[in-house]
Amino acid sequence: MSIRDFERISYLLDALGFEEYKIAFGMEHKDLLEKLAGNIKQEVNRQSIKDEYLLQDKLDVAEYWQENFMNTLPDGAMREYIQEIFDLCE
Repeated sequence: MSIRDFERISYLLDALGFEEYKIAFGMEHKDLLEKLAGNIKQEVNRQSIKDEYLLQDKLDVAEYWQENFMNTLPDGAMREYIQEIFDLCE
């Protein structure tokens, strides 16, 4: 039996309210249940890595914008005040 078939049968047993049969089915096919759990864990890890990458990308864009903005300001007091504001936000 494939993992996909295991998922389908488990879903049907749950949807029909056959909780005892679902538990017995899961215990009978414990190896597939463990594989499914491993697949879910891998997917969660992949999503976590992807989320970290997207967050870092957004932070990099904000940093890039900040640097460009600071470079357009005239030297002097204005630049120092704006830099202090940015520093307070971090």
